[in-house]
Amino acid sequence: MRFGVFDHLERIPGTPLPELFRQRLELVKLADEGGITGYHLAEHHGCELCMAPNQESFLSAVAAVTTRLRIGPLVKCLPLHAPLSLIQDICILDNLSGGRLDYGVGRGVAPSEHAFFGHSWQEDRQRFDETLDIVVQGLRTGKIDSEGRKFFDFPTIDVAMEPAQTPNPPFWYPGDPKTAGSRGMACVTFARVTADLRQRYLTAWESNKDELGRVDAPGQRPLIGNAEVVAIADSAESAREIVMRAQSGLGRRIRQAHEYDQRVIPPDELEAALGTRRFLQGRRPGDAAVPGPQVPAGTVEMVRENYLAYAEEGNCDYVLLQLPTGDMTHLEAMHTLERFCEEVLPAVTAIGAG
Repeated sequence: MRFGVFDHLERIPGTPLPELFRQRLELVKLADEGGITGYHLAEHHGCELCMAPNQESFLSAVAAVTTRLRIGPLVKCLPLHAPLSLIQDICILDNLSGGRLDYGVGRGVAPSEHAFFGHSWQEDRQRFDETLDIVVQGLRTGKIDSEGRKFFDFPTIDVAMEPAQTPNPPFWYPGDPKTAGSRGMACVTFARVTADLRQRYLTAWESNKDELGRVDAPGQRPLIGNAEVVAIADSAESAREIVMRAQSGLGRRIRQAHEYDQRVIPPDELEAALGTRRFLQGRRPGDAAVPGPQVPAGTVEMVRENYLAYAEEGNCDYVLLQLPTGDMTHLEAMHTLERFCEEVLPAVTAIGAG
């Protein structure tokens, strides 16, 4: 089992943006030096949930202060971007990082964000598939065209750039193991990986191995993991309080990201627009449940035992630690990550999924 960091890079009240960015670069340097595998950055627009909506700008700074940490968006909302721009940004970041790019892709969870960029949320699946196909075409062939496309109309274009990793960087997809596996992408969920979930992912990976539209490189292995909040403190009570604050603050900012939905989505479409994404709206402040036994919050010994047990199950390949998130402070995140790298990581990384 390996570990990464998943970050929204949320706005912190009272913290100027230069200080916020400085603090996060301090954290990623600690992650790089401490043996963490990757740093993954979300994309959101027009809200305090994400202060680096153009992820490549901040990830370039991350690449400059790290040497081994794999980096990338999780996710890049493909329907919001032009394929040629995506290809160029991928090539720049993959080369600047020395081939350390892992590229997460998705459709975007806020229906209003699609309206901000001039199209309907109802087109998100079609736009995602079409854009992904063009991006992979450009990375692998050096050329793109819009032949047979619904949303794009341009002649054959020479990309004039190439990624450092051939034929393309690894792609990641959140939430749906069937979509991720069938297209040859790593999968990240927001609940712990069970044996059933892992098997559904592996079945989709293997049964679609010869299908068109695969994005995995030759020899690339399937990988499934999850993201979760973690906190280490001197007592279980203190750690659980940090997690509850983190969950509450994250939920508050996620709700803010959805505030525009009611303004741009017709009332008769709003329920369908939210759909299964409703869980991302989070809990209201004060409603956060006490973290259960699977939530890694406690003393370093408790968190180590938690992850040793999770690794022994053999279902999960990769855990993304949400550090910091919500109303967790920078110092709390740094303390958790430092103790994690020193006293949890060495004991757990030798135990991998079967």
